Amino acid sequence: MKNIYFLLVFFLLSPGLIQAQTTREEVYETPEKTGGVYYAYPSQDIVPLTPAPKGYKPFYISHLGRHGSRYLIGDSDYKRPLDVLTDAYENNALTPLGIDVLERLQKVWEEAQYHGGDLSPLGVREQRGIAERMYTNFPEIFTNNTPVSARSTMVVRCVLSMDAFCERLKELNPTLQTTREASNKYVRYLNHHTKEAIDFRSSPNTWREEYYKFEAAHVKPD
Repeated sequence: MKNIYFLLVFFLLSPGLIQAQTTREEVYETPEKTGGVYYAYPSQDIVPLTPAPKGYKPFYISHLGRHGSRYLIGDSDYKRPLDVLTDAYENNALTPLGIDVLERLQKVWEEAQYHGGDLSPLGVREQRGIAERMYTNFPEIFTNNTPVSARSTMVVRCVLSMDAFCERLKELNPTLQTTREASNKYVRYLNHHTKEAIDFRSSPNTWREEYYKFEAAHVKPD
């Protein structure tokens, strides 16, 4: 092949699609993993790639990636707990620890306000890191004038993730011929939802009743 093609696709992944934890010990070792989808992409201890079999070399990459770490999905996710603690403080109902938490949340709110759902600076660094590792691991792919075709959904954090990824590749090799596009044309496969999945999420009779029972039995703020 004279021309080498590289496909880069970013899409909005459902929060429910995460890999289950393996063992209790793993969680104890890294408590941050209890954050689920809010566990930031790990940049340390990256597993080395398995070498290609003898006589083979890479010539094409198709990469599907989620957007980088974002702020919480909406400002209300920051504001609700802040309002509860503020009300408690005004009614002299906070312990010293509660006051300390309130002060920390106030500092968080100064940064997070109006950023709900946005790609965070950490998310930008994550995408740039993934791009750099890909470039380093597969130098045969990213030769001069290699075409890089990138596609994204229209969600801004996804578009900016795609941009951060491509920008890093261009920094490493300015001759790369990158094209970037965010369009509804690609949503049907980048962020596809089956009718069955939509019905399951929206129907009140499938799982919500059992969920609320579980919540009532285990969540005891008193």
